[in-house]
Amino acid sequence: MAQIPPIEDTYIDDIIKTQGVYNPNLNKTQGIKLRELVKLLRDRLEQEAAGLSDGKVDKQTGYQLSQENYSPEEKSKLGGLREHFRGYYVTVAALTAAVSTGTVGDYAFVDQGAAADAQLYIWDSNDNKWVLSSAGGSIAEATEQNPGIIALATIAQALARTDDERAMTALKTISLILDEKKLVSYQIAPVSLNEVSILMENAGQVNSALIAGASNLKLKAGLSGIYPSGNQVYPFAYVAGDRVFMTYNYDDLNNASCNIKLKCKDN
Repeated sequence: MAQIPPIEDTYIDDIIKTQGVYNPNLNKTQGIKLRELVKLLRDRLEQEAAGLSDGKVDKQTGYQLSQENYSPEEKSKLGGLREHFRGYYVTVAALTAAVSTGTVGDYAFVDQGAAADAQLYIWDSNDNKWVLSSAGGSIAEATEQNPGIIALATIAQALARTDDERAMTALKTISLILDEKKLVSYQIAPVSLNEVSILMENAGQVNSALIAGASNLKLKAGLSGIYPSGNQVYPFAYVAGDRVFMTYNYDDLNNASCNIKLKCKDN
């Protein structure tokens, strides 16, 4: 397509002939206003084109217009992986026969069939032979000291809590922890008309308390503990085996009964 030259004012004036000045009372197209309109459209298009030019991305050979192109270093690494892969073989002998001499970084897989796991072999440049990449050519099993692969426990194994060699999923782990937290037992003993004690099995703290039928609830730990002189302050800490004593004032002495709910959290 031939290059279109710039549209100059003189060219527009030469195409649209007009004489005189604009008459707003004349109800027909007037050349002077038509010239003005054409020049405004030209200037507007030139502005739009300039804006597009400022924001465009130049096309480069070998690249698409995106940020997903590989850097030369990344392409080199990927090329190296493909270059060093020597393929799949049924036996080590078949691998050795096909690739009798390798280079540093060469690797291949030996898979003897459905009954055997594929094993990773790497080229040992010191001994000039193919060797297993690790013990047995597979990833080691995980231990408490070393990372690796570990089998997952079944639900029954997880609930039995007797298998220390299989791992639980995060969901099973959280579920068991929450279930364990629910297994809380307390022994409540009346001390007097307006005092009781609770034997705490685990260490923890009382974060808040609800009371109905009474008021002025106060706590102390142990017989030798001292009730606060003012309002009870929370959290109230206790250790495993503590007797937590509670005292309170009944709202109605003729009906000496109340309900107390302690909101506790074990450590």
